Amino acid sequence: MAGQEGAFRDALGPTLVPADTIPPRFAGAFLRPDPPLRRQLTGYTRTIPDPVTSSFPETLAEHAPLMPAHVAGCLRTADRAARRLTTGE
Repeated sequence: MAGQEGAFRDALGPTLVPADTIPPRFAGAFLRPDPPLRRQLTGYTRTIPDPVTSSFPETLAEHAPLMPAHVAGCLRTADRAARRLTTGE
């Protein structure tokens, strides 16, 4: 697969991916879906979880970057540009 990343990137076309999968140096364009797509994340265990296992989803909820800073920054820039086009600012 080495060396094929460019071929895959050039052939993807429109693709729906979670924001946290977009790398900081992504060369393509991306947009936010409108209306936004939401999904609920759920964790399961086979038995009553011990305290360490219980703390894992709590830690994820507090610290997982669902919208990485580099993606949020690019989307804010794109949103401002879109508003300028529609409002003539």
